[in-house]
Amino acid sequence: MKTAVLLAVFQVLFSGPPAAAQDLSSSTVVIYGDSRAGHKVHKKIAAGILGHNPAAVFHLGDFVNDDKNLDDWARFREITAELRKKTDFFPARGNHEGAGKNYFRQFEIPGNKKWYSVARNGIRFVVLDSESGLGKGSEQYGWLTTQLSTSSGRTPFTAVLLHIPVFSSGEHGTDRKLAASLVPLFEKYGVDIVFAGHDHDYERLYKDGVHYIVTGGGGAPPYNLKKKEPYSRLFLKKHNYCVLSVSGAGLSVKVFDEENRQLDSFVVPERKARGGREK
Repeated sequence: MKTAVLLAVFQVLFSGPPAAAQDLSSSTVVIYGDSRAGHKVHKKIAAGILGHNPAAVFHLGDFVNDDKNLDDWARFREITAELRKKTDFFPARGNHEGAGKNYFRQFEIPGNKKWYSVARNGIRFVVLDSESGLGKGSEQYGWLTTQLSTSSGRTPFTAVLLHIPVFSSGEHGTDRKLAASLVPLFEKYGVDIVFAGHDHDYERLYKDGVHYIVTGGGGAPPYNLKKKEPYSRLFLKKHNYCVLSVSGAGLSVKVFDEENRQLDSFVVPERKARGGREK
């Protein structure tokens, strides 16, 4: 009898957890932006993001109302402390960070601390600084061209992230100058999806093989639709964050509000599967 009990205990201790629970590594990446001074909502958003156990989180800028206000930054650190402790946290500078004196003190940023590229979970994330020059001939434009023209290797998807949206139906609208500079690069080099904030809403747009997402719903008060872009597929005056994962079907994007209610869902297939250029 004692032998049977000891054997049972041994099996529990050393056989490991059930198969479904053995792999605790995350297959998701989360993107959101524009938390600013919406602390109550931002706290809910951060808790919701934690529930997805992401491998990385990207914030698209406007972390605070005023980069010079240290109390704003203290509140931001408090709300995101658990998130930043448990996962990699990558920033993109927004207009409310201004020159970024305190912004650059908050994060360990790859590369030159303004624009950089990292790979996570089958996705290459190219993070731009829309507060720096992005016109043809600028240093950042040259860097971006090099990044996009170089094979992504084992990452089948390329996502570009920045604060100012190229296309938007929200309060600030489309940035025509930025669009004229960047859209030809996105289309030429087969960018799969572009994420931006700045307008406090959720919008999904699509133009010539590239998906454009506005996800500036991290806490700041939501904006109304101002002038609908012809490329717009969905516009929601909602707080939101985006959850990305890659599977055999492609790049899945699911969008949730601060109460973790799903707002949108779509899949971006690999370019070679949809007849585009193989990167």
